[in-house]
Amino acid sequence: MTYTPEKLRELDAWIAEHVMGWKKIGRGKILQEWKDSDGNPHFIGDRPIADQDDCNCWMDMFNPTTDPAASDALDDKILEKLGEDGYQIWHDGKNFIMCRRNGLEPQAKHLDKKICRALFAQRLFSK
Repeated sequence: MTYTPEKLRELDAWIAEHVMGWKKIGRGKILQEWKDSDGNPHFIGDRPIADQDDCNCWMDMFNPTTDPAASDALDDKILEKLGEDGYQIWHDGKNFIMCRRNGLEPQAKHLDKKICRALFAQRLFSK
């Protein structure tokens, strides 16, 4: 399945709310602003053009479907929820497949490992 950038940002927002436990405080056309439980700001969306190396406006972007660092943070939450059971992920020659180590649902499959992880988290945290 192909995901548009808009669908990926929707999945990122779902993860921010349901997995990370953040609250949305603002919605712009390009960025959504979120706050974690400590009040720290995070942003979902596309980094504005003004945010260049010569700009002092650094933002904490959270796009786990496209950013490896955010995907790693998501991985920490998945492992925290699963505990010792953990999960397994493998590549079948076409897609990444991810499921609980004990073989129980949920399961996710996608060409991109980060999107596969996000889909797995969505299924895991929906239960």
